[in-house]
Amino acid sequence: MKKKNLLFGDHGIDDSLAIIYSLMNPDLELVGIVTKEQTTANAYYNSKFVDEYYKVMLRR
Repeated sequence: MKKKNLLFGDHGIDDSLAIIYSLMNPDLELVGIVTKEQTTANAYYNSKFVDEYYKVMLRR
């Protein structure tokens, strides 16, 4: 059974790596990302980056 994972953070590069790890780890299920209002735009940008990175990694 996968462990559910809810990320809280400011979503800089370290949090982006945590998102990548959560998405790539078969034992984890990323159920959500929580940000403060001022970091939402940053989280959105980084999430788009992570989504593209994840798609590239799945092709390998």
